Amino acid sequence: MLIAISPVAFADAWNDSDIFVESVYRQSVPNLSALDATTPVALRASVRNTFSDQTQSLALPAASSFPLNPVSSFQRVGAHHVFWQGAGSYAALAQEFSSGTYSWMISGSNSGGIVSPALTSPQFASVGFQPQIINGNWNNGRLRLLASDPRFQIASWTGAPVGARIEFELWSGGGAGGLSMGVSTTTVSWLPQPAGSVFSAYLSFRIPDAQTQVTTSSGIPFNSRFGRASTLYFEIEMADSLSPPEEVPSVAISSAIKLSWMSQAAKTYQVQYSSDLQSWQNTGAVLQGTGQTMTFFDSTVAGNKFYRVLVTAGVATGLNIIEASYGANSTFRDVRLYVVTKIVNDTVNMQVSNSTLEGDPVFGAVKYLSIKYQNQSGTYEANLREGTTLRIPDATHTKLQ
Repeated sequence: MLIAISPVAFADAWNDSDIFVESVYRQSVPNLSALDATTPVALRASVRNTFSDQTQSLALPAASSFPLNPVSSFQRVGAHHVFWQGAGSYAALAQEFSSGTYSWMISGSNSGGIVSPALTSPQFASVGFQPQIINGNWNNGRLRLLASDPRFQIASWTGAPVGARIEFELWSGGGAGGLSMGVSTTTVSWLPQPAGSVFSAYLSFRIPDAQTQVTTSSGIPFNSRFGRASTLYFEIEMADSLSPPEEVPSVAISSAIKLSWMSQAAKTYQVQYSSDLQSWQNTGAVLQGTGQTMTFFDSTVAGNKFYRVLVTAGVATGLNIIEASYGANSTFRDVRLYVVTKIVNDTVNMQVSNSTLEGDPVFGAVKYLSIKYQNQSGTYEANLREGTTLRIPDATHTKLQ
């Protein structure tokens, strides 16, 4: 989907290549943005898709501890190739990406050669401003905008230094659009969009601390920046009307297999299933006997399944990953088994990424991990953006029961 943007929108943009150390904010309800609970800070390096068949890498300062140096794991996000790495604090981020010289290596079939701008970063620090969308019509965590006249209001940026800018980008599928605006901007608007379309978006309040321009061998100027930012990530849905959606009652009916057996308190049990009575796979965690009748439900019934319950010598775990899926838009892949392998002493601490979840299910889109689990405190669910960290337990996760 190609997003139409006014030709003057990029007049003040400086976005051939960017590196920004950002405070990471999220918003899904009116008048309430908040720092990301898991990765409140991040380093975001992006390169605009200027050249055909473009490739890019970023050499980090020698003191950086990030293991992939130079960085080459960029993903196509809208009109840019993006590397995004979150951390729990500026101090933790500075350990992985130290102050010093960052050197780009960018090339493509019409670049006229390798473009290699270099920038020296200052000490990592916060912008000190919290971005927020004011009011707005929100539904299911998305900002609903009138498709014929998309616009929204943003918090006024007070105390912005000279040279600062507000930048906005949204993307869906292979198309993207964006704006570069002055610090006095309080309303963001652009051209009409198809009703029903959904976009990922960010609104970034940026202070460039270093910038440079190099010229390719074919005479093309190429700009680069390093700086600080406060960035708000959110989703947008285009609607024919902003009147409240009609509440339609719905009933969900699901089926499940119920297994029951009399247990002994001193023993542990493992439920297994098979489709051919030859090979068997574990389902669920090892269960501690109670001396009472135990019950196990399997709601993932597909095709023929046979079940058995084994007395095991294993140790019962207090954490059960009920379901986990990874993807974007309407394409998600079952990744429960990959999360299960990360359980250590009833806890999980893993990066949400294509590498940890066995590949990219939706190339070019920002992915999310949707997870539901149970431990001794209850049943919880959470949705985590690609590049963040899944931690179990986590007080920010939604408790279901």
